Amino acid sequence: MFEILLKDFLKELKEYNIIAYITGGQAFKKYFNSEEDTTDYDIHIYLTYKQLTNKETFNIIYNLIKYLHINLKKIIKINRLSKFDYANYSKKYIDYNLLNKSIEFYNSNVICDIQIEDYDNTYVDISVSYSPSIEIEKNKINDDFYIKKDSLLKELNNYYDDLVRTNYNKNKIEKIKNRIKYINYH
Repeated sequence: MFEILLKDFLKELKEYNIIAYITGGQAFKKYFNSEEDTTDYDIHIYLTYKQLTNKETFNIIYNLIKYLHINLKKIIKINRLSKFDYANYSKKYIDYNLLNKSIEFYNSNVICDIQIEDYDNTYVDISVSYSPSIEIEKNKINDDFYIKKDSLLKELNNYYDDLVRTNYNKNKIEKIKNRIKYINYH
């Protein structure tokens, strides 16, 4: 039921020509290790510049997230949905990253991020990002809304390299390193 609700959410985004897919731990679990201990679904949403600068895009995304939250609340006990100020985030993103060309980190194209969680677990982690190459993002998606296997491999390696370079989080570095090792040895 949980994954059905997520896929319905992704289908609705697609109806609005908004690109989104499931990645991260659940994709790793699907393709490589069905025993992977992960509870959350990482969903990446990608926007064109035109969508990024259109406030209606925010309304669509946020309303669909609220609807997903309401439906998930019927099957699991979760916290209230936190609010995020997309307009403020997108303005800062345009000012700092696009105008000043200050992209330093793999995930620096993330405009905003929202979690659906309880006090112990994150169930859905949704990031909204800008992509200058939306066709590349479209080509990363399978019909079941999961990132394609080869794209996941590239994403994992890029993410690991950036985590190591920035020494971002030692636990996260070790987790991603172990996933890459698992893939290489199986």
